[in-house]
Amino acid sequence: MSRRTGSRLVLVATLLYLGLLAAGQAPLPPCPFAELLGLACPMCGTGRATELFAQGHVAEALKLSPALFFWWAVLALCLAELIHNSLVESGPGPAQRLHRRFDRSPLVKGSLAMLFLSLATYNNLMK
Repeated sequence: MSRRTGSRLVLVATLLYLGLLAAGQAPLPPCPFAELLGLACPMCGTGRATELFAQGHVAEALKLSPALFFWWAVLALCLAELIHNSLVESGPGPAQRLHRRFDRSPLVKGSLAMLFLSLATYNNLMK
């Protein structure tokens, strides 16, 4: 199977699942991090926050998941990479180009580490 074919299959499956989630026809899967360790992961609450946001409860959504827009940006970047890989046989996609740009930056790596640590702390101690 070529990279393009695999990317197309993953893209179709992802879009189908997101469509079913949006229609309320598919359950959110349990968090493997929480299931294994008994702690809330940095993303815990993002699914419920997205539902609250869609219903117009913006303040409650951001209280439940302060990094909601960050996770949406990560999801958009992943979908853009899947779309690129399903259409183009070779060449770096958007996520690969972004990774190359920031791969050697200790500031970016440190900032992301602090973000994850802050979110994990917030999700486990502040709620």
